[in-house]
This record gives sequence, structure tokens and C-alpha cells, in this order.
Amino acid sequence: MVPARFKRVADAFDEAALTLRTRPPCGSSGSEHSADPESLTDLSRLVNSFIESDDGTWEGPAEWAVEDVDDDDGRVGDNRQQEEENCCDDVAEARDSLQRLLSSGEDDVTKRSLLEAVERARRELGDGSYNSPDFKRRLMGRLRNQGFDAGLCKTRWEKRESCPRGEYEYIDVNAANGERYIVEFNLRGELAETARPTAGYRSLAAMFGEAGAAYVGRAEELKKIVRVMSHEMKRSMKSAGMHVPPWRRSAYVQAKWFSSYKRTTNDVRTARDDVPFSSASCSSRWAQKQRRWVGFDLARPAAEIAFNERMV
Repeated sequence: MVPARFKRVADAFDEAALTLRTRPPCGSSGSEHSADPESLTDLSRLVNSFIESDDGTWEGPAEWAVEDVDDDDGRVGDNRQQEEENCCDDVAEARDSLQRLLSSGEDDVTKRSLLEAVERARRELGDGSYNSPDFKRRLMGRLRNQGFDAGLCKTRWEKRESCPRGEYEYIDVNAANGERYIVEFNLRGELAETARPTAGYRSLAAMFGEAGAAYVGRAEELKKIVRVMSHEMKRSMKSAGMHVPPWRRSAYVQAKWFSSYKRTTNDVRTARDDVPFSSASCSSRWAQKQRRWVGFDLARPAAEIAFNERMV
């Protein structure tokens, strides 16, 4: 029992280490300050909830364990070799889907122009700077100087069901063609890094390029990419005999880009950027999920309110 329990603890910290290593510090609304210590407390809670007790029950919140019971027999890691063989066709299909999604828009002039501007701005800021806490805000400012309607978006969501609470920052661009584009760096780290991946999963992760590679895509395309990778990550971790931790589950990953968000176009942090989300507002939105959230396709944005807080 002790070795097995130690392995589960090690698995949890492997995943936690990947999360910390691949994500830059996130202050308040693009703040240049380091992350709030509470964020580390949240990560510690996630690790603790990930660890099972010796009798197979969960020590953490029960709702976080629900998604670990798969649709087949509810077991994790059984018949590993057979599962690896059976999923080859599925991995090939996932690879084809990712290839289409990552290469889509090759004839999209706006997307190509935006990607070129993003790469140019990154070179000006320094190739290794994407991990700095103020990088996204500075890059957003450079895009605006080049004529793009770029903004820094901060999502924040409350704990619900199997999705722990969290927050995230990303850049968006509202184009003249009516499309909303998401700009990301290190999408591989946010979506594809996991401990002990299968060979098939490693081939999918490699499609995102090296750490720090720029990604520009429409919001709908990113939703589909997240769904594909979340499904394949779960399959890979199950094959390796690992439970899927809460911060790697589809609901949590999708919440980063597709929760309610506050958008700012200031290239320097102001006191206004530090105004937190209304908890009552967040709660009311989640309460309406049956009407406004079906397969992560949320309703059209309502009229803009103070601080441009909107629903995707």
C-alpha cells in the first residue's frame, strides 16, 4: 500500500510541477507584480485532492473525483497494452483533426497579418520574454500600436462541480472582418504537457511546436483544439495508470479562455484594472448555465458594461 500511495503522491506533484513550470506568474489583470500567494495555496489544495486514500476513496472534495470514472468500467490503468493498441486509430483521427485546426485559416489574410505582427512584436520584446509577468500586456500594447484592436482579457471563475476555481490572462484581437482571434504563447504548455505521456500523445503534443511558439486562431477553433487535447490527455493518463487531476480536466482548461472576462486595452496597469470581478455576477452566470452554456458555446455577448466585462 505504501509504495502505491507514494506513486500517487509523486504523480500529483509531477503534474503540479508541470503546471508551475509552463505558466508565467499571473498578477492582477496583467500586473507586473508576482502572483498572489493564494494561487499557490489553491495549487496545494488541488494536489491534496488528487491523492487517493488506501481504500480507493478520495480525500479531497467528492465532486472532483466524479470525472475520473470513465464511461466504460470505471477503472483506471487496466489492460494498459490492449488500450494502447486500441487507441491507435483514435490517435490518428485526433492527429488529423489537430492538423486541420492548427493549419486552418491559411487563406485568412487577417490571421496571417496578425500572426506576422505577433512574431514581430515578440522579437522586439525578446524571444525568451513570454514567461515574464508583464509580457502579455506589453505585447498587447505593441499590437495596438500597429493598428490592431487588441485587448488583455482576464478570466476568473468560481469552483463548480468538478471544476476548481481559477483565473487566467490572454490576448484577444477583434478584427474588422467580425472575427475574434485568440493570441497565445506556449499553448503546448497550457494544453499538452503531462507526466508520463504515451507515444501517441507525445506525437500530438509535438504538433504545437516548441515552448513559446505563437498561436493565433479564432475562438471557435481553439475550443475544438481544447476538446481534442483534453480527451486525448485523459486517455493517455488512464493508459499510464494515472488519475486526471482537476487542473487538467476539460472544464478547467476551457474555463481559461471561455469564461466571463474583463478586457482592458491599457498597456500599463492602472488602479482600475485591479477592480475584482463581482462574485455575485459570476455566481449568477453559472446559475444560468443551462440556458447560456451548451457544450461551451455561450450566448452572444451582452452589451458592454463597466470595464468591458463580457461573456465569450
